[in-house]
Amino acid sequence: MQKTALRLNGSTLIEVLIALVLLLTIFALGMRIVSNLTLNDKSHTAQRTKLYLQQIKANYQEKLWENDQTLQHDHLVSRMETENIDGFADRRKVKIYAYDTRQNIILDSLIFIEPVDETDQM
Repeated sequence: MQKTALRLNGSTLIEVLIALVLLLTIFALGMRIVSNLTLNDKSHTAQRTKLYLQQIKANYQEKLWENDQTLQHDHLVSRMETENIDGFADRRKVKIYAYDTRQNIILDSLIFIEPVDETDQM
């Protein structure tokens, strides 16, 4: 009887493990890049919203925006509310909210206290 040597060509376990480690490393780096992009997008939206609220405040102080008004710009809706402060007849609280209509959430708010002019009574 003759022995025939049957040799199978294939990868060893170590080669498979090395390939797996390389793939996982590349996947982890890709996930980190995507995560950073998402984080940067959120911070960009937050900065843009803060600037938007500051512009609305400036317009309000220059009397270009009326009390209790709603304004829509792209997907941002701004709502302003004013209320008198108990015990301080010469001051009022102004609240400005920025809503995101795509996600139905409040992105940011700006609250400040301003003096009440005698000519500008509510």
